[in-house]
Amino acid sequence: MRVFLIGGTRFTGPALIEQLIAGGHDVMCVHRGKTSVPLPSSVREIMADRNDLSALGSALDEFRPDV
Repeated sequence: MRVFLIGGTRFTGPALIEQLIAGGHDVMCVHRGKTSVPLPSSVREIMADRNDLSALGSALDEFRPDV
């Protein structure tokens, strides 16, 4: 399953990403880049503000997530 995650670099985000990857899911994480967390190399990473609808729309069009 293709999972689009807003945030993912703080609190439970890294653990959630690890579980999704372990479950065989394709993950895209959009975040502002304010927290430096090494994400697994298979995670597609987009740096943008969640209020930037243009950037989010482009990422969604490219990734075509299931959730």
